[in-house]
Amino acid sequence: MDQERKLSGRDLDIERRNLLAKIHIARNELCWSDIQYRLLIESGFGVPTAAALSNEQLKQVVDYFMCEGWRPEGGHRSKQVSMLQKRVIDFIPQIPGGKRRIEGLCRKLCDVEKVEWCNDVSKLKRLQAAMGNIKRKEGSSPIAARAGG
Repeated sequence: MDQERKLSGRDLDIERRNLLAKIHIARNELCWSDIQYRLLIESGFGVPTAAALSNEQLKQVVDYFMCEGWRPEGGHRSKQVSMLQKRVIDFIPQIPGGKRRIEGLCRKLCDVEKVEWCNDVSKLKRLQAAMGNIKRKEGSSPIAARAGG
């Protein structure tokens, strides 16, 4: 019985280290400043650092970062998601305002900051359709045709 408690305690320590690592990796990959990160921890949980959080609270922080668009490495992305992301990225130069405009569309349609962070097939298809509509509307505008000629 004591050994079971030790193992579960040891497993909890391993889980804790993994969660803390995920939090710090996510913070860096999402380009969060130290101030943003500390505000999240302090305002959400009333403690100065993630080290003071319980494992359940650490899971909540990881879930929050995932809602912000972060995905842990090793997460399996379907071939369809990869293909759609590539199509969207390849389409960017064909749209006026390119990269900046696509980032705005990503925030609006996919709930993430970057195309690479969206792993939802339906959202990527919506993004691709919106880009096609923009290209059709702005590419066929008489003003754009006169300006180019």
